[in-house]
Amino acid sequence: QAEETKPMIEWFVNERLSKWLAHFEHCLQVTPDQGASFFFSGKLTYCDIAIFFVLNATESQFNEKWNSLSTSIPLLVAFQNRMKALPNIAAYLSSDRVKPWAGDSMM
Repeated sequence: QAEETKPMIEWFVNERLSKWLAHFEHCLQVTPDQGASFFFSGKLTYCDIAIFFVLNATESQFNEKWNSLSTSIPLLVAFQNRMKALPNIAAYLSSDRVKPWAGDSMM
């Protein structure tokens, strides 16, 4: 299946990823604090954790593209860095419970 999925992955990375990240960047821009904290009501929600997970997966799995797009999504990058700095998340990320990304999926 890996070979069969390569064209779709390439399409996603080259055609959709920038649009998808721009959508979340816009969502942060229209928050009451213009993306200075979290996605909803200025407090951490499940949505923030889910988007953080997806951003970390995207950065890991598509690192070259992430790096090329990161200047166009400054609020998302700042959000990701804020999430990484939260005490419980920072402790988890520095623990041995964190497994490296497989390199072939978002898992």
